[in-house]
Amino acid sequence: MWSKRGEKSESLVTNLAGTLNDQPWNDYSFGLGINAESGAFAVQAVSPITPEPGRAKNTVQKYEVIANADDYSRLFKAEAQGEYNVGAASASASASYLSNVTYSETSLTILAFYDVTDADYASLSSAPAFTPQASELASSNPAGFRGTYGDYFVATAKFGSRFVATYTCSTTTTTALQTFKAAVAGKKDILSASGAAEFESLASSSDVHVKVAVTMNGTSGKAPPVGADANSIPTILKWFTENLQPVPRRARLIHYSQIDNHIPNTLPLNPDNFAKVKTIAFQLQELESLTSAIPGYYSTQPYSLTPPVQGINTVADTQQYLTNQYSARIGTLLYEPDAASQLSQQVSELTRSLQPSLALFSFYQSLTLSPPNESASGVYSTSAGIKSTELTNVSIQEDSQHYSADWTIGHQSHTFSFPFDPSEGGAIITGWYIQNGWNSETNGDWKCNGAMIGKTSGSFYVESNYDRGCNWSLHVYYLPRSTFPWLARTTS
Repeated sequence: MWSKRGEKSESLVTNLAGTLNDQPWNDYSFGLGINAESGAFAVQAVSPITPEPGRAKNTVQKYEVIANADDYSRLFKAEAQGEYNVGAASASASASYLSNVTYSETSLTILAFYDVTDADYASLSSAPAFTPQASELASSNPAGFRGTYGDYFVATAKFGSRFVATYTCSTTTTTALQTFKAAVAGKKDILSASGAAEFESLASSSDVHVKVAVTMNGTSGKAPPVGADANSIPTILKWFTENLQPVPRRARLIHYSQIDNHIPNTLPLNPDNFAKVKTIAFQLQELESLTSAIPGYYSTQPYSLTPPVQGINTVADTQQYLTNQYSARIGTLLYEPDAASQLSQQVSELTRSLQPSLALFSFYQSLTLSPPNESASGVYSTSAGIKSTELTNVSIQEDSQHYSADWTIGHQSHTFSFPFDPSEGGAIITGWYIQNGWNSETNGDWKCNGAMIGKTSGSFYVESNYDRGCNWSLHVYYLPRSTFPWLARTTS
């Protein structure tokens, strides 16, 4: 059997590393004790520590596109998870942006990072040493030391400041999303004014709705507000660079055995069990991001766990129950792999049941907030919007109306008004097709009386040429209001 560090062991044992570098700073303080099994904070065992930050800084700008669970998992592990279960009991302020990250069939998230971080860890004026009480316990009861002081202490950190811009992008079709993803792949400068303008232009031409958010830490003062689109981000970034007040960002943890080698540095468990429990942490973060991105309607919907739990009857109940189970059992789940697997499966099933809801809501947002461009007038047959979607259990419907007139002195005219049938009231228009029945300039022309897509009603005006007849049809593609259940109690 191989241990976590690749050293051969005769039994299932985890050998704890002497030093853990690059750990997320999870609301720590210097000298704080941390339990490796649960991430719980412990009594401070070392004398006060006051690290001195260095002067050399590294500035790093990077971009990430999160379009699936693998993308999100990779990001979460790098940004929010520590080694073993270190950090599991609290959240990293610099990773708070994760709550804005979502993805679905019709949406993805682009992240733009701007980090200013110390080139090295803050220096210590003297080597860490135990307090008299901790030293006495280490001598008299080395095996019981961890019950009071944990396994590691926070020795030092890299100080810095972080800026994260989040761009949640929604479309009406999977195909459109993939096309947009490919188009933005080479855009690595969206934090600049010119890059932001280019990004907004690309989103507009691709019929993509973009919602922006900014998270920062390591600054002083009040930041300017975030605007409605990507064009406001460069101004906020400029403010960020002018108002840096570095804070601890990445921690170095040292095992107590590095001070006294009599203190045990092993745990009697399979090191693979840590991966199982850390997977649950990621799944719960993914679930939180998902439920915060969809209408509250879905949290009130019935849901039953497998196996059922008395009193847990809705999505909100279930999410809270699963979160509480994890929080209360972080450490013990390491020794109960079957229970960890069951909890992981329960979180996964709830997330999977809600993914179609996010895809539908992203579709709706794109349709209503950033609808496709529509021609205002014309002579020949013209279409706009969409008449089909790849979304499961979503079927776009069609209705049409025809108008024709024979020759007469003057002009013949008609107004098509949707809904054609009052029973279709409240339906959301996804597209239209105005058809020139003669396919000729002699058929007159048409005018759209205002944009229709994403609306519940609209009209077209057609008119023949002078002393001519005409032949026109309007086809409207729509989704019944019931397709979007969170709209049920709102007016059309």
